[in-house]
Amino acid sequence: MELHQMLSDFRTESFERIDSMERSLLYLANTPGCGAALNDMFRAMRTLTDSASLFGLGGVVALTRAMENVLVRVCEGEVPSDESLLTLLLSCCEHMRTLIGQTSSDWTGSPRWKIETTEDELLGRLEGYRLMASVE
Repeated sequence: MELHQMLSDFRTESFERIDSMERSLLYLANTPGCGAALNDMFRAMRTLTDSASLFGLGGVVALTRAMENVLVRVCEGEVPSDESLLTLLLSCCEHMRTLIGQTSSDWTGSPRWKIETTEDELLGRLEGYRLMASVE
């Protein structure tokens, strides 16, 4: 299989995983707690992390790991799954779409500097939630 086809398959599967993560987050908004929806999300994030690392997409790997760290604390009851957190996690999903979209030769999205700024901001906000759990 040539690289172009592998990247195409990666994009398709990654977008499906992100869709699954978003559905889980929307379900979590209406049904707090660590149940099947979050377990599905953890599986999707781990698969996405593994696949993204194969293609050198460090931003996707960093975001999924940071999201997972915060969601573990949600499951442990250390961080509330409030609207602000869910909005942040949905923003992370959207940003991962952008990062993965760059692997397409016809991608016409945001310039690289804007993507890196957004990524740094999202990672910083996720770290704030992780630290909140450590302090309380």
